[in-house]
Amino acid sequence: MLVKTSSRAVVATVVMLSSMTAYAGPLLTVTFKNLSDKDAHHTIISVNDSNTYLYASPKPKAVVTPGTSDTFQVQTGLSNTNFASAHYIIGNKTCKFYTVYRDVPPSSGLKPHTVDATPSGGAICTANITSINAVTKAWSVEFTMR
Repeated sequence: MLVKTSSRAVVATVVMLSSMTAYAGPLLTVTFKNLSDKDAHHTIISVNDSNTYLYASPKPKAVVTPGTSDTFQVQTGLSNTNFASAHYIIGNKTCKFYTVYRDVPPSSGLKPHTVDATPSGGAICTANITSINAVTKAWSVEFTMR
């Protein structure tokens, strides 16, 4: 009887987890490139930054050294959407990066994948979508900072 109960619990857990995965938004791969000659510090400033960090794997590096990059993936588990938000600071310069996928009907005229970079303090920030999988909607972005 114990074996039947345990196996039922395992089956129920597997079914529950697989159903959660089925409704999750598309996987996002983020690459941050530090194009400056100083360390870039990943800093959590907003709730969106915090959620991105929570769902990131591996976690974003706290410090990205000059001329190097850091890559991580994010999947929030939200149904039909996913996003990433990150702030990087080099001295007095800050870059705020954001990307989102929304499952929108083609007739809406809205783009399902968007990306944005907001500089301050003289920073030069770029954000680009580097690939989109037409079937899974998974996408990759590249954030750069100088």
